[in-house]
Amino acid sequence: AQISNRRMLRWPQGSGAYIVGAKFVDYVVNKYGRSILMDIYHEFASESYLGSFEAAFESVIHESLPSVYQAFQDYTNLRYLNRLKIERPVETLQSGPLLRSNLSLQTDGSISWHENDFHSPARHVMWRMDSTVTLDILVQDPFLLGPAVIDTENVYFLRFNQTDIYVSRQDLVQKNRGSGTEAILAEHVNAFDINSGDILWVESVGQGESLNLTRATGSVERLITADSISSPRWLSSRYACVVVRSGLKDSLLKLDIGKRTHETILDVPVRDLAKGPDQALIFVADTQGLSQAFLFD
Repeated sequence: AQISNRRMLRWPQGSGAYIVGAKFVDYVVNKYGRSILMDIYHEFASESYLGSFEAAFESVIHESLPSVYQAFQDYTNLRYLNRLKIERPVETLQSGPLLRSNLSLQTDGSISWHENDFHSPARHVMWRMDSTVTLDILVQDPFLLGPAVIDTENVYFLRFNQTDIYVSRQDLVQKNRGSGTEAILAEHVNAFDINSGDILWVESVGQGESLNLTRATGSVERLITADSISSPRWLSSRYACVVVRSGLKDSLLKLDIGKRTHETILDVPVRDLAKGPDQALIFVADTQGLSQAFLFD
């Protein structure tokens, strides 16, 4: 506030603003590094710089000051809420210098995830929690993306494909777990889900996206289009859910695949959709400044 020539709270009105400001500075330093504040102030104070402090902040960090301050508020609030939780026993399943993501529980009790040590090719692995057997490496490729879907015979995954210096895409690939043979099922795919050979997949089309259905027989049909589509999830052989965004409106849709119809069941910004028990849904929604997980019947 001082460097932006705004009126600060005077000492008689309390020291809360100073304490919060100091905590925010600590947050910025811990997140972006100790030299980042010096870089911001040099940018702001340079004679050639004619913008505001907020503009200098964004030019160095490449994020706006309000968005970083909002993230700081979310972080502080979440730390407070975590202190209120009852301690529960936690068992470490895997550890070590690896980036693990896209954790998924399989129907046979095993878990799968994407992992990358940034030295060797990324890979999709599977591991039974009740077994001492080493990890089963499903796919290993430097161009792996996102999650994998596994059934008894195949593993389905996304792979980055740079067709030439100007064109790139994401391919949906099917790999047979027995023979190791691969087949590209679709191109320009951002997300997908598999059910008994039927595939729901999101395709980039111009400035928007479309949700497509590929049957096990090979037929392909476009179901819906929107500005953005994510998290297609089969609920059964007939019903599925998907998150869409059109303009400023976010919606969670339930699709009747048999009738080729859909209905809006929630009007909230939902992400990371997953199938829960008895056709319930588990998802993350960023509400009240926090990312929170919900179970929706």
